[in-house]
Amino acid sequence: MIHRRTAGLARPRLLELGLGLAALCALLLCGPAGARAEEEPADEGAAQRGRALFDQAAAWVRAGRPVQRTLRSVYADLQDVKITDGRNKHEGHMRVWLEPPTRLRWEVRGTQRATPSIKILDDNRMWIRAARSGARFERQHGTAEGAAAVAQLQKDRDRFVRLARLLTLSGMGGAGVRFQDQGVFERPASHHLAGRWLKVRRIPPQGRSMALLFASDLDAAGKRRATWPAGVLFPADAKAGHPAEHYVLKGWRKVAGRPLPAKVERWTLREDGTRFDRTLFAFVADLRIGEPLKQGLFGPGPRPARAAPAAGKPPAGTSGGASRRSATHR
Repeated sequence: MIHRRTAGLARPRLLELGLGLAALCALLLCGPAGARAEEEPADEGAAQRGRALFDQAAAWVRAGRPVQRTLRSVYADLQDVKITDGRNKHEGHMRVWLEPPTRLRWEVRGTQRATPSIKILDDNRMWIRAARSGARFERQHGTAEGAAAVAQLQKDRDRFVRLARLLTLSGMGGAGVRFQDQGVFERPASHHLAGRWLKVRRIPPQGRSMALLFASDLDAAGKRRATWPAGVLFPADAKAGHPAEHYVLKGWRKVAGRPLPAKVERWTLREDGTRFDRTLFAFVADLRIGEPLKQGLFGPGPRPARAAPAAGKPPAGTSGGASRRSATHR
């Protein structure tokens, strides 16, 4: 089983980092295309420090692996998932395949079911297979009742791309992107962002900025350096219909030599602006970025990979624990 001990955002020796997901883009982490960039304060020192902190965090997340300038594919195995987002509710084991910016395969197995329900999105086309319907896929696009389902899955796809970027920092430091060191960000133990973090503002060439929260430590010379991503703060986007959201990453550890958080949470601001509610909780069992995906994943054909292990059981070839991985991920 995945280690369920709550690894709080404990106060590190100093603090630092950024998003490589968190997150799971149609939004491309910079808002709608064509939007004007926000004004950047003219502080070259803060800009240089912000870029340095982001680069340090990106190196920490890569752990010696090659730099990935773009997010080409994602596979995620998420355990003990709880999603509560309006009418969109899921609980159980979830596996996600992504080919940004348009394609998604989402398999969810409830706690009481051995057969997963499947949702497939290929741009504006969508198919679903309920757990009770066997091998039959039903088309959603082009139907009177399907428009809302397609729109919701597109929104979910964009969120998973956000999360994947947060977990890997892929593509976040591209051409024209600027960073600004905004000092220390601190919240009390009762807050969902509890801890003391470095805050770095990411300013894209188009669209709205966002805030990245990093942990940090000291290098051999005693200088502060960024390490793991603690969270990301997305502002609301009224035009796109996206509320303000916070992604929180907890309990970082290495799985097959790759740094991954043990837990991911998403907190969404209520429409009345009174408080944030937790709308996603999951244990991260596995995450693969940039690996080739098997053919047929994004259409209503037969499943191209072996069946996933039964809910609540470790995948084949593992011994359980926080670092368990799927036997088949593509």
